[in-house]
Amino acid sequence: MPPGIIPQPCPNDGDRSFHNAKYKYVAVILFLGYFPITGLLFLKEGALLRSSADNHNSNNAKENRNVYLQQSAMEEPVEVLKMTIKEGPQPITKIALLGERHSGTNWITNHLEECYSEEFEVSLIALIYLHYYFEYIHLNPIPQTQNKVTDRFTRFKHLFQDEHLSKIPKKSVIVVSIFRDPFDWVEAMRERPHHAHDHIGLDWNSFVTKPWVGHRGSNDAKLSESGEKDSAVCLGNYSYEEIMPCSPEDSTEKDGYGNYKYELHHDRSGRPYGSIIDLRSAKITNHLSVADFSGTRAYLPFRYEDLNRNGTKVMLDLLREVTGIEPKCIAMKGTGIETHKSVVGDYVAWMNKYVDWRVEERIGYYRR
Repeated sequence: MPPGIIPQPCPNDGDRSFHNAKYKYVAVILFLGYFPITGLLFLKEGALLRSSADNHNSNNAKENRNVYLQQSAMEEPVEVLKMTIKEGPQPITKIALLGERHSGTNWITNHLEECYSEEFEVSLIALIYLHYYFEYIHLNPIPQTQNKVTDRFTRFKHLFQDEHLSKIPKKSVIVVSIFRDPFDWVEAMRERPHHAHDHIGLDWNSFVTKPWVGHRGSNDAKLSESGEKDSAVCLGNYSYEEIMPCSPEDSTEKDGYGNYKYELHHDRSGRPYGSIIDLRSAKITNHLSVADFSGTRAYLPFRYEDLNRNGTKVMLDLLREVTGIEPKCIAMKGTGIETHKSVVGDYVAWMNKYVDWRVEERIGYYRR
């Protein structure tokens, strides 16, 4: 994704001119049946309130579309990840960052907090009205004004996401998902296996072949013996069969490595992943599926290497297109080069053989 790439919308994408609306104050008299509320909606610049008649034209637009990027200097397409943008009049409430450990999510979160620190503030009254107006107030709680850029969607950014966990208002969240080269990511995890304390200090072969599983403590044993494990809400809002340990009291803290926990197969079978590469494949598939969540307004996946090499201009341009809001920051410049960790040939050969490359190809990574 070299510098100079610009977003190119697909044909017949519908009228997106509403993003440029400059309504600073919209006064609306609210009559909500059993909930008579009369008041003013104060929507910040860039927010939108449209009638169903105004929305008629968007019915012909594609619900999900790919955004194709083109390098203008070369006048030829370049490989990009599939992005999903959904049309809709609902207000955008936040940008959520997703990505595994060692994938640059802290860097990008901090950057976007600078860019959009105050942009998605929508009043509680506005949200009440919009929820009612679009007929899903009965399905969703009314969210208060919240952080504009956050490191969680339905769970914390590193974890598996599940749509049923959080009743996020329909098409209200822009999800930015970050991925990292598999050779570099596994090696970074070997060097500092956050949360995976049983994998500390291993050589590359021992690390990649050791099952991704931890141990349970005395509090988990009590849950099992009492029969309460089936109803327990565990670390990360997982079930007992999805994480080890379940009990926060059994999750010891280790300086520089975070608290002890291992995610298990994301099917409640209680089975551990055979290797970190199996966890990675499952996590990639899960994070890509967030594009189809009802609460997702746009799903924008990026590779860490592209952002590091080319800077954040392309990402900010896409966010500007989706939100209609000018970011209050300067795009970070890239290094201009792509660097990788120094690894031995045997490690590369092992990864080439055992990584699920069908999954990796979905995010633009291939064998070396």
